[in-house]
Amino acid sequence: MTDPQINRLASYQRISNHFSQNPDPWVGEPVVVEAVGEWDSLLAQVRDARDKQAEDTEGTTRTKDQQVDHVIGLTMTLVKRLRSYARMRDDAGLLPVLDVSESGLDRMNDVDMVAEVKAITTAARERPAEALAPFKVRPELLDEVDAEAMRVLPKEDDQDAAIDARAVATASLRRLFSAFVPLRDVLDDLVDSVVEDEAFRAGYLQARKVTDA
Repeated sequence: MTDPQINRLASYQRISNHFSQNPDPWVGEPVVVEAVGEWDSLLAQVRDARDKQAEDTEGTTRTKDQQVDHVIGLTMTLVKRLRSYARMRDDAGLLPVLDVSESGLDRMNDVDMVAEVKAITTAARERPAEALAPFKVRPELLDEVDAEAMRVLPKEDDQDAAIDARAVATASLRRLFSAFVPLRDVLDDLVDSVVEDEAFRAGYLQARKVTDA
């Protein structure tokens, strides 16, 4: 939302609050009740569009931090099992691939981390499955590590959908805010001519003030 929209929304919400907090002068007037209902409906639609516009599109392209932690945990378990195999079976060529740490993986960006994990599972698959089995390094574990790691990577479709949703929300906000103006004119007239309560009218005029109308 733009600054003028934020100012307008605050004013429009004050108008709604004034009606809801002071119902006696107007609840018996059906046309006022109808207009206030339309006003509150517009406010609800604005809040919904505002929330959609504020959604973090970058966040939609990255799995939750818990998923990253899960992948790192799985990877480090695999690394420790493979290290045990490499040291006990004198597989010196495997050790350099396993030269990773939990903190090192955590500092990597998503793409680099997934590539590092893939290098580890690829190296494991190059060893005889029967030799790795006693160390609890089985094909299903390697498949699980790969699959979980891939879930960390950005999904372009999700990102595009989020960006589209934000664009729609932004356009909706412009449309919704334009709808407030004629409806506020209706409220102005109704409060001035139908609601017979001077104190209520004064409070309404105070509530309707806005920096950028």
